Amino acid sequence: MNPVSNNSAYCFGNLGEGLTFFSESFNDVVNSETKTLLESKLNEKYFSVTDISINDKLFTYFPLPNDFYFILLSTQDKKRTKEITHDLNNVFNNINNAATLLYKKLSDNYEKRLTEGISENLQRGAYLLKKLSANDEEDINLVDEINVILILRSIINELNNSSLNKITITTNFVEPLNNIVANEEEIFRALFNICLNAKESITGIGSIIVAAANDDANIKITISDTGTGIKEENLAKIFDMGFSTKIKKTESGIGLSIVKNIIEKYKGKIEVSSKVNFGTSFTITLPAVVKNITQPIKSNHIILADDDEFMLDLLTELFSSYNYNTETVKSGEELIEKVKNNNSYTLLIVDQNMPGIKGLDAIKQLREMGNTSSVILCSGTMLENRNDVLRKLNIADIVIKPYDFEYLLNKVKSLL
Repeated sequence: MNPVSNNSAYCFGNLGEGLTFFSESFNDVVNSETKTLLESKLNEKYFSVTDISINDKLFTYFPLPNDFYFILLSTQDKKRTKEITHDLNNVFNNINNAATLLYKKLSDNYEKRLTEGISENLQRGAYLLKKLSANDEEDINLVDEINVILILRSIINELNNSSLNKITITTNFVEPLNNIVANEEEIFRALFNICLNAKESITGIGSIIVAAANDDANIKITISDTGTGIKEENLAKIFDMGFSTKIKKTESGIGLSIVKNIIEKYKGKIEVSSKVNFGTSFTITLPAVVKNITQPIKSNHIILADDDEFMLDLLTELFSSYNYNTETVKSGEELIEKVKNNNSYTLLIVDQNMPGIKGLDAIKQLREMGNTSSVILCSGTMLENRNDVLRKLNIADIVIKPYDFEYLLNKVKSLL
């Protein structure tokens, strides 16, 4: 679909000269100060972003062949967008958490793969929602724990759809692969570009092998092809800005200099080896988030307090699958009544926004009664004076909803 209508506000530019052409509508609504800031942000970020927000204006970047680019001014109501994306993200998160638990119960590989596909697409959808509601620099700096295998599978699907069966793509993933902390879109673009280069280097029939495995405190990704290879004298130049061995660019990929910039931004490194007429291999190493996989002790007793019955069912299923003894209540009053004369609960996971007595007030009353259980408070928004709340009521952590099941589970394991 063409993003430009007759009255669209847009501009063109290129890597060497910056912004070079502005539509009449663009000039009408974007002043010279904003244009200067836009150009400086593009140069600063090496086009590793797709959206840039300046002075309440949202600009969308589209890469073009031969280092040219196109910028479109988008019109969005940020406040309304945030409200909608917040609600949608809650829906996505509930579905994803349910799919995660369903996966654990399935034994059929085909059914498990379908469930994985649901989770993959929901996670990518949730990420896009985050970008829609991000403020100014947040869209550039938005980082999270991400699963690189999900990204690689998505890339491979795209390449398979365009290779016309002439190129065989095989994978060698050692799972479970540790997550990394990064901007998902930047990692996607970096890995996609390497895979795209691999595809374009193959003339006729060939193959690409994509591998990923844990490597001590890192993950290691290898992308190898049977393409034309790179001459030895060019290997030292391929990461230089503007360098290319392609005669004609038919795709809208980013340069390897930008790929290197993205990888190094997250404390990683990229290496290449190649032999003319035999192929090329890129190896990317990135720091991993290494999880504590110590199994819980069966005697630990958790009580969940939340007025959302569906969420209570999901959390009960989650913790029961790890052999935790779990009970539930649906209000602050029920929580107080159940816990006040019972010291067997080792952990309370309490939602703040329950009807009647709020989570914090219930915790405060229990502390005044002498309860010493560990507490995780859950809230849909950040609380004011967060550190004071943690200290005064001896709360172990405040978890922001919607829940990230993996984060919550690891927090529980660290407390019990």
